[in-house]
Amino acid sequence: MMITNCSSPPPSQEGPQCPPESSSQVFAPAEHEVHQQDVIQETPLESVEDTLKSLHMHRNKHFKRLSSQWQSTFRGNIALSPTEKRHSAKSFRRRCKLLGDEQPLCVTTNNQRQRYVTKDDAWLRDDIAHAHDSQWQACFENVDSYLAALLLSLETQRTIGYGTRRVTANCPEGVVLLMVQSITGSIIDAVMVGCMFVKISRPQQRAQTLIFSKHCVICERDEKLCLLFRIGDLRESHMVDAKIRAKLIKSRQTKEGEFIPLEQTEINLGYDTGGDRLLLVEPQTIAHIINDSSPFWEVGAKRLKRETLEIIVILEGIVEASGMTCQARTSYTQDEILWGHRFASCISLEKGAFLVDCSAFDKTFEVEMSPLSARNRSHAKDEESIF
Repeated sequence: MMITNCSSPPPSQEGPQCPPESSSQVFAPAEHEVHQQDVIQETPLESVEDTLKSLHMHRNKHFKRLSSQWQSTFRGNIALSPTEKRHSAKSFRRRCKLLGDEQPLCVTTNNQRQRYVTKDDAWLRDDIAHAHDSQWQACFENVDSYLAALLLSLETQRTIGYGTRRVTANCPEGVVLLMVQSITGSIIDAVMVGCMFVKISRPQQRAQTLIFSKHCVICERDEKLCLLFRIGDLRESHMVDAKIRAKLIKSRQTKEGEFIPLEQTEINLGYDTGGDRLLLVEPQTIAHIINDSSPFWEVGAKRLKRETLEIIVILEGIVEASGMTCQARTSYTQDEILWGHRFASCISLEKGAFLVDCSAFDKTFEVEMSPLSARNRSHAKDEESIF
C-alpha cells in the first residue's frame, strides 16, 4: 500500500494540490488499519520483562518450604539486572515444577502461601493439587514459615491467643493436632504442679537435720531399768508439735507352737504422761521404762546378745516455715543396744547460757550394773522384802 505525501501548503506558498478523490482513497485504508490495531490491543501479550516484573511483585512476602533449603527474599524496588532476572525466573520455574505447578505465572500470592506452609501438611491435605483453586483454604492461616508455626504452637499450648494465626475449620488434621497438643500441655502442667507439691509436702532436707544417736543404751534411772536414746534438731527453726514413737520388730513362737515372723510390738515412750510430745530446743534423751508391760521385761544382758530384734524409731512434726508434716526414722538392732552404758552430757552452762556440744552427742560411758533382767530384779526385791 502506497501513501502519497499530500499535505496542503500554506496560502503563501504555491504547490501541487491533491485531488479530493485521491485523498479519500489514501486515508480510508489507514483508518481501517487503526481500527484493526485497536481490536488487537484489547488482549495484549506480556513481554518477558513485564512477566518478570509481575513475578517479582509476587515476592512481597517471605515464603519458605520446610522440605528444601530454597528461600525467596524480598528486595523491594531495587532494579534487577538481566542476569539476575533470568536466574530468578529459572529458580522459580524449578521450584514450581517440583511442586507440580503447570502454570506458575498464573498462581496468586495466597495460593503460594498456601503451598509453602509445610511439606507434610500440604501432602496430607492435598494442598498441592488445589494450588490453583481460589476457593481452597489452607490448614493454617498466617503460618508461612517454621517460626510462625512454632509461635502458633506456643500460643495454643499457653492459651495466649494473639489472633493472627489460627487453625481453619476445613482442616481435620489440624483440629486433631490442636486437641493432642492441648491435652499434652495439660498433662505437662499437671506433672509439674505434682512435682512441686510433692517437693513441698515432703521436705527431705528438713528431715536430714533431725539426728539420732548411733547407739541405744540400757541403764538404771531412779532405780528403774530404762532404755534410752537421743534425738536432736540442728536447725534454729524448731519443729512444731513433734511426736516420737517406737516399735519393736521381733519374731516369736506362741505357747501353742505357732511361729509369728516379724511381729510388731509398741514401745511405750510416755503416751500416758505426755512424754512422747517433744520441744526440740536442745538434744532430748528419750526413755522407755522397762516394766511388766514392756517387751524387754524378760531380756537380760546375756539374752540380749542372743536375741534377733530391731527397734524402729519414728519422729514426726510440722515444719515451722511451711506448715508441712515432716517425718524422720531410724532403727537400732541388738548389736547397737549397749547394756550397762549411759550417755555423756552434751550440755554445759557457760556465762549464764547453755552451750550444746554436738561432738558429745553420741558419746557413752560404761557403768556398773547387774546383768539381770527387769523381771529377775523384781523377783529378787520381792524375796528380800519377804525375808
